[in-house]
Amino acid sequence: DAADQVIQQNGESLWSASGGQSTPLITATPLNALSFGYYRLRWPIQAAPGLPPETELLRLSIKHLGGGQVFYKTITAADLPADGSFGLVEESFVNPDPDRWRTAMVLQATATGQSDLRAKAVRITPDPLYAWVLPYFYLAFIVASAVWLWYRSGRGRSTLPSEPAWPTAVPAPYFWSAALVIPVAAIGYLGWQHYLGSYTYDVTAFQHFVGQPIVDEAALDHRAWLVDPAVDPPQKAIYGPFDIYDAGRYQVTFRLKLPQPVDTIDPVARLQVAATANFDELLTQSLTAQAFSQPNHYQNFSLTIDNPRRQALSFEVYYLGLAPLAVDQVTVTKINS
Repeated sequence: DAADQVIQQNGESLWSASGGQSTPLITATPLNALSFGYYRLRWPIQAAPGLPPETELLRLSIKHLGGGQVFYKTITAADLPADGSFGLVEESFVNPDPDRWRTAMVLQATATGQSDLRAKAVRITPDPLYAWVLPYFYLAFIVASAVWLWYRSGRGRSTLPSEPAWPTAVPAPYFWSAALVIPVAAIGYLGWQHYLGSYTYDVTAFQHFVGQPIVDEAALDHRAWLVDPAVDPPQKAIYGPFDIYDAGRYQVTFRLKLPQPVDTIDPVARLQVAATANFDELLTQSLTAQAFSQPNHYQNFSLTIDNPRRQALSFEVYYLGLAPLAVDQVTVTKINS
């Protein structure tokens, strides 16, 4: 665990984060006790009173240690009491992996610095519906089914046995149908795999430390992610989506533009591909203003990476705070199939 500071209040230890800078409140805390199942997270948090409802206060995430996002939530002032008292943040999430030791989950929380924060202990408990109600319902259903089958079996024994039913021949049309359906299904599956060789992400659905979504008719989906030095400090403009990729060579293409002319020789951004299994950067490339052919025009920039193992990947644009930058999409293409 890491926090800006731990304070004592009314005999209770509280996490504390001061406003003015982004601060990791909880960093990579393993959740080894949580196996496959549904869970509820409860966390009492206090922020300064009178904040605008849209103020982002805390980014809370749970992901597998080997990569892969399980849960992500941006906590805003609207989620907490406006009078500055403690408010209870309640969220639900699912751990889809039964091996809690090999692929443990980790909890992370980062204060955005928009307000002073105080936080009490985090409580994670099994969801009562899935932990207690449904198991007993399933058990009752199994017992009732067994009683019904026993009753039917007892009634059947009281009647005279009938002639044994011999299997009949399968009509020939069924064989011809199978001969047609199986190859078509196989070809469709291969085509689906080929389609998955290239995938385009909408970066507005990625995770962000800085920036805001904008409507841009020049963007492929008419929306993009904009960072501006007037309001955004240097930080990751986009990162994610933590999807699992097999080992192999990939081409990662970022579609970006500089909305206005820029007179600097220093890099304006850094393109990165990171492996979340061990938090290593597979490849990093600086991007200068001279790399753009013209202002206010989207341009593709590609990185070729070698993914050494099956793991979750994060495609990132690290904004350096020198000039406005718009990010449209990220396309990932597998080179060797």
